[in-house]
Amino acid sequence: MAKSIRIIDIWMYINNKTVFTAQELADEFQVSLRTIQRDLDELSLLGVPFYSEIGRNGGYRMLHNNLLPPISFSFSETLSILITYETLNYYVDHPLSVESTKVQEKLFMQLPEDKREEARKIKEHLIMWQCSESYQADYVEDILKAAVNKNEIEITYESKNQQSIKKLVPLGIFGMNNNWYFSGYDKLIKEIRMYRCDRVMKLAVLDEIEDEFISLKEWLNSYFEIEDGIKVKMQLTRKGCFELNSMFPIPLDKITENEIVHYEVTLPRDDMSYFIKQFLNLGKEIKIIEPKEIIDKMKEELKEINNYFENNY
Repeated sequence: MAKSIRIIDIWMYINNKTVFTAQELADEFQVSLRTIQRDLDELSLLGVPFYSEIGRNGGYRMLHNNLLPPISFSFSETLSILITYETLNYYVDHPLSVESTKVQEKLFMQLPEDKREEARKIKEHLIMWQCSESYQADYVEDILKAAVNKNEIEITYESKNQQSIKKLVPLGIFGMNNNWYFSGYDKLIKEIRMYRCDRVMKLAVLDEIEDEFISLKEWLNSYFEIEDGIKVKMQLTRKGCFELNSMFPIPLDKITENEIVHYEVTLPRDDMSYFIKQFLNLGKEIKIIEPKEIIDKMKEELKEINNYFENNY
């Protein structure tokens, strides 16, 4: 076994140990005690956190270790990680943002010079584009840590109408449309609700709680299930299908130039005003067939717009 490989293997071995001895390592890696001692000296110079214990049963003890043994990545693997990190660049803030920048720098610098140049060229021609605006969120990492540690938090939260103080137990954070959100259990109303991280103006971490809640993933799955929904039937031109494809899974590959597509979708009742605006933006590219309440609301919206222009222009 090559020395460099053995040293990394020793690092990985002792990384899972609290205490170990030189004889234990010599037996494990089938080398002499003198060779193991030299290997340990090199690991110490690399910053691996262990120290020797004096005494009859002396050996070595690992400190709380935040360093990982070296990991080898191929060029394609390194590039895939760098490209994945690109998606986070559209968030103004994200947990461990400073550390993620360092990770990208380390990965990039470990590439040979010719591969660095190739990576630069690929990144120039590949962008994980996001159109939504991202807002400053100062407490993303604090909310995440509170969720992991099961701490209650007290926040000053700014909604559309007012600021209010809330005591919440966060389940976790999630990114959506270039912004960070979190779900939190409000003991006062005994409900789990969704909040925008950028609307948290102040935050204080309170005591650890013992209550058990569903996981963030379980809550998200249930939150986006449409229980109180409205089934909407529509006709779409090919252009209308392309416009709505960002919201609905419309199969675009089979649509011909002049074809009229009949499409049905169930939409959440609470978000209907948003979807009505989206439908109106399509103009003649869409025709709502039913329900009548959607058609009536679209007519009311158009009437209000018309009255506004009549009175102001």
